[in-house]
Amino acid sequence: MKRGKYIFWLGALFFGFSLAKYAFNMDLMPATFIVFEVLSFLVVLFMIYFVQNYIDTCKSGVGKSEEDKECVKKQAEIERLRRRLKSYENSNDLREQQVNADSNELIGELKKVFKGYDGQTGNALMKVLVNHYEVMAAIAYCKDNDSYAAVNRFGIDDEYILPDLMADDGLHAQAIADKQAKEIADIPADYLEVGSATGSTQPVYLYILPLIQDEQKGLVLELATFKKNDLIEVWNKFQSAQ
Repeated sequence: MKRGKYIFWLGALFFGFSLAKYAFNMDLMPATFIVFEVLSFLVVLFMIYFVQNYIDTCKSGVGKSEEDKECVKKQAEIERLRRRLKSYENSNDLREQQVNADSNELIGELKKVFKGYDGQTGNALMKVLVNHYEVMAAIAYCKDNDSYAAVNRFGIDDEYILPDLMADDGLHAQAIADKQAKEIADIPADYLEVGSATGSTQPVYLYILPLIQDEQKGLVLELATFKKNDLIEVWNKFQSAQ
């Protein structure tokens, strides 16, 4: 618009020079002719202004149109990301609801088989957990005087002798003393091996799940897995319901 302003005033200057000649022979020129010249001058100036303004408007309009297109693209991308985020949140909510539903169902199964602090109940609880989780090995212990004797096993050769658990010694002592489930990630290399058709391997996680009533009655389940899971949370909820 700045360059158009200069063109406008330059045209006005040249047109002013063209009218200057009439100042020397005013008497010879009719008044209507001079009026016509002045009107022509105004019309030309208006045409220059109109054309320049139209050009500037078109140019700015094209630029604005490009900006609008870019803005629309960005808005569409933002809206797409918002929908994707919302879908992800909904998916997480559904997944969490499903996990909670599965956990509640599992706790219900554990309550159903719990009949007391004996070997039969320990074996039943172990079977429920083995069916629900990807357990590589499991042992059910039952309170026997000052120790806990193994009453059943899963994934461990019958030839392997399972020692009794001592309530005041070993990996299980703290869990038994606190009466709280315990997860152990740094399992000793010589603690337990899981056999398979391709050989023996070491589990990654060991879960110790105590269920203690008093000094005379109690159960302890020991589960070995390759993957971390929600056994601690599930067992604590089941234990608190007893």
